[in-house]
Amino acid sequence: MVHDDTNLNGMPLWRGTAILRPKRIRRQRRPHMPSTPPPRATIKHCHGLAQTECLSHSGACLTYPARGTKRPRPSRTVVNMSGSDADHTNLAALTAELASMRAENGRLLRLLKLTRREATPPGPAQAGFFDAPPGLVHAGSLPEAKVAFFGAMFAARTDIYAVRWENARTGQKGWLPAVRGGWRKGVRHAERDYLPLTAEVLSAHLSGQTHIGLYPLLDGDRCWWLAADFDGSAAMLDALNYVKAARALGVPAGLEFSRSGTGAHAWTFFTAPVLAETARRLGTGLLREAMALRGQMSLASYDRLFPSQDTLPAGGVGNLIAASLNGKARRDGATVFLDPATMEPHEDQWAYLSTLSRMTPREATAAANRAGQVIVGAG
Repeated sequence: MVHDDTNLNGMPLWRGTAILRPKRIRRQRRPHMPSTPPPRATIKHCHGLAQTECLSHSGACLTYPARGTKRPRPSRTVVNMSGSDADHTNLAALTAELASMRAENGRLLRLLKLTRREATPPGPAQAGFFDAPPGLVHAGSLPEAKVAFFGAMFAARTDIYAVRWENARTGQKGWLPAVRGGWRKGVRHAERDYLPLTAEVLSAHLSGQTHIGLYPLLDGDRCWWLAADFDGSAAMLDALNYVKAARALGVPAGLEFSRSGTGAHAWTFFTAPVLAETARRLGTGLLREAMALRGQMSLASYDRLFPSQDTLPAGGVGNLIAASLNGKARRDGATVFLDPATMEPHEDQWAYLSTLSRMTPREATAAANRAGQVIVGAG
């Protein structure tokens, strides 16, 4: 057999044999496409992402990310909150927090048995100067540190103070509020321009340039300390029994030899303003305990408590007390604190006051309740 040729598929054809034709493969017809060109793609922005938008011939809208942009994750949902919605959300949260704080304040007031008026802090008349707690000072501390300590320890009204005056010709002496331009009779309280109690005034008092008086009763009928005043021949003995009674009830008290030379002051200090009624009730209870300790203590040497009122008088500022540690009086051995064990002045007055304990308002209230109890014997 002779090779003749190849078929269309490259297979050899042999003579004398039947020609095998390859099976025709039918091709699928393409769907009819319209002759009109497809619409142009347009670019639009959605949530900051550029997208390509095509319109199919069926009218459906197909969107694809434009070339060069990242395809967003299909599982993530982006919520865009408008400014007004965010403001409403924040306002609702603040309103709920305010309501919660008011409810908590009400609960604390009920636990402390305080009225709204009693819980009101002192007004702006006692601003700023005595806010810081007293620190530790000693005789060698800087004058500025002593002034700051004294102002914090003997905190009083800062909108007014008194000065001591003496008339060498007549022998008269007393106390008057410090007023700009000097004191004049016949001027109403509301019309007087009182001088404020400042660090400079305290410095002048401690150096002996002047002797000032303090007004303890603050706005809101509160005070930072309680002082019991004793005068007369038996003043020191009665004041010492007062201090002993205070120690028996766990009340810290400092004993001061007053300016007059025949009197004494017993001081109790607080860590925060206490209701004047509570402080005075504490002092009255200590007086009763002191009488019980001595057995025959009379009230002849007792003068008064400071503050002298439970509430601030209308149009007034209450009574004043001579401030301790006056520079001139100290050189004469007065206005200093004594050691009850020896009845001698403490060697370092500043170190002693720095270590003298102060009572919290809660401790003062509890001590006043204990001191005010009247025990009736059986039979």
